[in-house]
Amino acid sequence: MWSHTLMGRGYVEDELKTYSFQHLYEYLDCRAAGQQATKNMLAQLALLHVSKTFYNKACRGDVPSSHGFLIGPTGCGKTYMIRLMAQAIKCPLIEIAAPSLTKEGYVGASLSDHLKYHASTYSPEELNKAIIFIDEYDKICLGNGGVSGWNMELQYSCLKSMEGGDIAMPAARNVSLEGHVNTRGMLFILGGNFNDVVEELENPKTIGFHSTDKPPPDIMHKLLIKAGVLKEIVGRTSLVGRVSAFTRKDLRKAFMLADYGIYAKYQRMCRTCYGYELNLTETEINAIIQKCEQKDLGARGLQSSLDEYLMDTLKVHGRIERHKIDYYWSQGDLR
Repeated sequence: MWSHTLMGRGYVEDELKTYSFQHLYEYLDCRAAGQQATKNMLAQLALLHVSKTFYNKACRGDVPSSHGFLIGPTGCGKTYMIRLMAQAIKCPLIEIAAPSLTKEGYVGASLSDHLKYHASTYSPEELNKAIIFIDEYDKICLGNGGVSGWNMELQYSCLKSMEGGDIAMPAARNVSLEGHVNTRGMLFILGGNFNDVVEELENPKTIGFHSTDKPPPDIMHKLLIKAGVLKEIVGRTSLVGRVSAFTRKDLRKAFMLADYGIYAKYQRMCRTCYGYELNLTETEINAIIQKCEQKDLGARGLQSSLDEYLMDTLKVHGRIERHKIDYYWSQGDLR
């Protein structure tokens, strides 16, 4: 199912040979800790995306994309898992911070401007099947007493692209993209903290169900509309998922993940660069996890906690020959 390759310049990621729900789920599961429900959702979105892209192209079909919504606190893997999903199905990923968006015609970058910017990077075929991840979407939803006029126009701009609008591509950036690119084949995933939604889900009696594990799908959609997401956008997001805050057990699993955890990556780096075997004791690992937990940054705090802990080790063992660096630097590739 997997192909493993080791090359002189570094570790090459595995590649899927078959796209199936199980294969896509396992691809995510062996690279990211916890969040099983979210992995299920992303595996389904990925499978639907490649299936619709193939069907519409090969059979001249007209099946619209199935978009997604992902809510939950920062540092719990939303962006990371979406990057893995795009990597698994070999689709371009365009990440956009919602607060940076402006309306069409205003100073700044609108959604279509972001897509135009990537016109020089991707071919028309690649751009047509791109995954667009708009993070911090809750920041353009909440206004005084609801959705403000400015935020509403930003959301309508997103809605137009989700529905399959044409975007004129500047010929100066890429001659092959003259004319228009239609966003109908693109997969949009909207993400954000949505603290009010999470709070209501954690107090289920206030919204009419008794289990926080699997709330009815219609409840999630209703809460998003209540939080200020346009009803039309909610209607075009087929799947809504929620990531949970990392527990200490989750942080430990993310840290110790075989091959893909930050600990395994640092072990390979120390072995390759310094000829040093990095082997932490249980006490040291627990101290790093505890320090990360105190920072309250989720999994993002693991690397900084490890860096801080390794300062004394690097003072002794951190040595790499300059000619190695100079060689790869001259090649324009430090992987």
